[in-house]
Amino acid sequence: FGFRLKDLFAVTYALGSGIEKDSAGKWEILRTLAIQLLDFVQLIRCLTIPPYGWTPWTSRITQLVDFINVMVGVCEIVVPRYTWTGILVVMCCAGIINFLNLMHKFRKGHFDSGWRVSLHNYLYTFLVPFLFPTVLGLIITPVECLWSDVKQSLSVSLRGDGAGCTPFAYPEVMVTVPAMVSAIIFVMWAITLTLLAFTLNPLSVKMGAFVSSRVELKFLYFKTLVVALPYASPFITPIACNVLLFLSMFYVVYNHLSILPFHRHIINLLRGGTYFSMLWLSFGALIFSSLQLIQGQWDPRTFPPDGLYQSLQWAVLGCVPLAFATGMWNVNSARNGLYALLDRLYGECEVQKLMVEHKGQPQALMTKRLKESEVESILPAPQKLNISKRSPYEKFYDVRWEGKRAFASSMHASTCARVLLYRRDEANNK
Repeated sequence: FGFRLKDLFAVTYALGSGIEKDSAGKWEILRTLAIQLLDFVQLIRCLTIPPYGWTPWTSRITQLVDFINVMVGVCEIVVPRYTWTGILVVMCCAGIINFLNLMHKFRKGHFDSGWRVSLHNYLYTFLVPFLFPTVLGLIITPVECLWSDVKQSLSVSLRGDGAGCTPFAYPEVMVTVPAMVSAIIFVMWAITLTLLAFTLNPLSVKMGAFVSSRVELKFLYFKTLVVALPYASPFITPIACNVLLFLSMFYVVYNHLSILPFHRHIINLLRGGTYFSMLWLSFGALIFSSLQLIQGQWDPRTFPPDGLYQSLQWAVLGCVPLAFATGMWNVNSARNGLYALLDRLYGECEVQKLMVEHKGQPQALMTKRLKESEVESILPAPQKLNISKRSPYEKFYDVRWEGKRAFASSMHASTCARVLLYRRDEANNK
């Protein structure tokens, strides 16, 4: 094929532009909200499992909340569990092969592959934004018995009762190795498309390019860790796994509040609530695994269902709505802080312009420090400059450099520019 990086960027942009809209309609917004909800319930289920310190009773409740997991369980009555691994591997391979084929055709100048573009968009939307944790977990199902004995192992399915859990023995290895390779390729494919699509068109209002890659890509890493770390917990201890999850989620939350990447404020609010909920559950899991270490009981199944340990887990799980609301409040506060900064900059600019024109004052008086009453008399209504009072220490040393520069960093300046652009939409100001 002989691909170059700019060809990869160009093709990814062409793939996404086919379904782009100038303004998101009702169904587009509902689809985006559905993605947020699906992400939320799937990650709660994946985080509250025994390898992270949660008891089987807590895990059983969260599995029932995840209706995607419930639907998969119902389908397993008709289609065996390990058949789903083969189906998803085939779908992922079809998506990747179709993507490479489209790259080849676009590079050769053939633009008559509309159905292939639609197929790619639907496969990507279905496999990555909608069902990434579930799809990745089902692909690596052949090795699930290494940390869970709830489902029947692949060895028992192929060789009968008493076979135990030997996913890398023959003939299980014939299924395990292709599944593991497919999982790695699937994650790399998802990361590549997430990075390219969101970087190329970060201001789009469709889900294919709804956010900038700096936040959503980090969240994709977090989801991958959530699915993969249970297999490492016997070797690096549950505490180490929970520390990794907590730090990675904290990094995602910090970037989200700093960038506010979504085009619509309601999506920023919901995503912030999701991030804070995951941060809260990761913190709770860290506390529970620490309690296990203190008590010397590494198996959560040894704790009674009516004991203090289980009651603490119910309390942490019950505080998830509060964590969600806290995340939304922090996102709204971050947006209001940016609005206040933009208003201050606008007010200072207007003051500087009006000082030249007001009553014919000379240019030399532009450096004069005005009183608050004078500024309010100069500024036209309803724009009023709210001058913040600073202590003598802050005035002398200018601790935050507010008098020297308007933005703390280039990322802060970029975020303010995008917020100013989004502010034109009245629906975003509600």
